[in-house]
Amino acid sequence: MALFKWSGLFLKRYFYIKERDISHHHLMNICEATVCIIQSVLTSVIGIIIVLSCHHDVMWATNALTSWYALVLASYFVHDTIAMYKVHICSLTNVPSSFLSCVRSYVKRRALLVAHHVVIAFILCPVLVRRDGIGDFFVGCFYCVELSGPFTNMRIVLSRFGLKESKKM
Repeated sequence: MALFKWSGLFLKRYFYIKERDISHHHLMNICEATVCIIQSVLTSVIGIIIVLSCHHDVMWATNALTSWYALVLASYFVHDTIAMYKVHICSLTNVPSSFLSCVRSYVKRRALLVAHHVVIAFILCPVLVRRDGIGDFFVGCFYCVELSGPFTNMRIVLSRFGLKESKKM
């Protein structure tokens, strides 16, 4: 959450968000994407480290980062669910009066993404921690799936700054 807040302060101070006429909703969306980019890069690097250290025995080789990072990943997915909720609230023109109505509208709008985050944080990550050190290589491969994350989130950032379209040749 601190990185989410710091990225907002950094963007306001150094990129002159007011001069670019970027709304608070878009600023929050950029902050969420920034945290996602950093998390994706970190997850991919850790996945590569695990794969390289366990490639000699894909079933029984272990790496201490595997279980440790599963806990970090679980906390990230909880954070990202909360950050997406905050971005959702900023996007509403008429914010519902009760918290439950806000959560209901958020889950209704982003049901699949919320389900994805909840399943990973509360089912998959605990399984990764309690798997008794079997298959760290495959867990590292699973972490490498995040390699696409920085690119998809950069698309969001570029879109918010109006730079999504590239020059045609």
